[in-house]
Amino acid sequence: MSEHSKLKYRSILEDFLAAREWSDELSIDSEKRSVRLETGITLGDQTGHRLIIEASDASDCIDVYIIYGLKCRRAKLDEMSILLNEIHRRWLFGHFTCFEDGTIQWSHRMDFEGSSATGASIEVALRSGWHVTERFLDAIVAVAMTGKSAKDAIAEYDESQNK
Repeated sequence: MSEHSKLKYRSILEDFLAAREWSDELSIDSEKRSVRLETGITLGDQTGHRLIIEASDASDCIDVYIIYGLKCRRAKLDEMSILLNEIHRRWLFGHFTCFEDGTIQWSHRMDFEGSSATGASIEVALRSGWHVTERFLDAIVAVAMTGKSAKDAIAEYDESQNK
């Protein structure tokens, strides 16, 4: 039996891919005992976003990342921080980050030490992350790419939810 086939998270990610009917390839690092999936995704009607799932037999953790295909302008990084803090106040699952280079991502870590991960475990985290990244996409785009303030973007978001 090869080292690759011994990785428990490899089979879990393969089950996840099969359930979604995706044909993406997994990257396997036998030395680190980890498996990685990276694929393009569509949020709302926008393409160019990425999903990364990293699973480690060594740490018994799965990390899920959704990375927006747009970058926040440097001049808007402070406003983006305000917006992301407001989103965190409203949505307590996962974590948004805007890096200094303007990359915006949502992430969530699941620790399975003492329990058993499944493809469904990944699906739950992914579904929640996908939902929040789509839900606040317009507000994030408005702050990242226009002159709109975080306060105005949240007000527009709230108004759209009350219709």
